[in-house]
Amino acid sequence: MTLAWDDPGDDTITGYKIMSRMPATQPTLGVLVSDTGSADSTYTVDSLKPGTKYAFRIIALGDHGESKISKFVSIHTERPPPHP
Repeated sequence: MTLAWDDPGDDTITGYKIMSRMPATQPTLGVLVSDTGSADSTYTVDSLKPGTKYAFRIIALGDHGESKISKFVSIHTERPPPHP
């Protein structure tokens, strides 16, 4: 799954911190990626389980430190169709 967010248009951004609840029912927010090392506003998340809800938050990193944390974005992966 690829996460994508709006590019804030700030030339000082050097990367993003991606926070997650994997699955979304976990009580604590963990660091999925401490620094993407890129100003690209997308990130591919691997190894997601089917039929599971996940939640993510993004923080921009740059010359001036960290931005405010984004609102939660939740996704729910689909279950594979039953085999005939």
